[in-house]
Amino acid sequence: MEILTKVMRLQTKFRPLLTRSCSKNSFAFSRDGDEGFSSIDGVRISKDSHILEAVGTTEELSCFLGLAREYAVDNKHPYSDKITRIQTMLVDISADIMKIPSLGDNHDSKQEEKSLITSCNTKELEEWIEEYSKHLPPLENHILPDGGKSCTTLHIARVVCRRAERSVTPLVREKRLGKEILIYFNRLADFLLTVSRYAAKVEGKVENIYTPVSSPKEKDKEQAKQA
Repeated sequence: MEILTKVMRLQTKFRPLLTRSCSKNSFAFSRDGDEGFSSIDGVRISKDSHILEAVGTTEELSCFLGLAREYAVDNKHPYSDKITRIQTMLVDISADIMKIPSLGDNHDSKQEEKSLITSCNTKELEEWIEEYSKHLPPLENHILPDGGKSCTTLHIARVVCRRAERSVTPLVREKRLGKEILIYFNRLADFLLTVSRYAAKVEGKVENIYTPVSSPKEKDKEQAKQA
């Protein structure tokens, strides 16, 4: 119970940046960031910093997952609750990232122990991947991102997830962020690919396989044969 209480306090402390509202009025603006800086726990940082890039991309991923969940609910897909679970994890990831400015130069190799994300969360994704993979044929070719709205939206979320993964990489390399977050994003992209294929299958959509376009020389030969 004590650990849970600490986590809830931490989330409450750092969540305001994600769902920002003005602190002193009811307007949807504050002008605080007009000079290209944002404040996190009293520390001013540039909006093009690795930290805010990672937070923004993580939030962007959550938004696309919200859209994917709406399509999942419309089509009565069983994975909609899993998407909600993932969105919750993304809030925790953002909370971890937003702890960085307050740490200053005191980051160390023990960031993994302080992270809200653990190997158990990654294991959960792996179990989901195994669950849905049982319903799918092996992926032997490169597939194009289509196959219905449910499927395609998950593909979009997947590539945004890869961008989120890239955005946290420098923070992990500098030991300012726990490595498990990087692993989680990596596994999440795999899950989104798997569940996108599942959505296409249950909706009766066809996966379009990438077929190389003939080279100009080959086209000339084909035209010569037809002449």
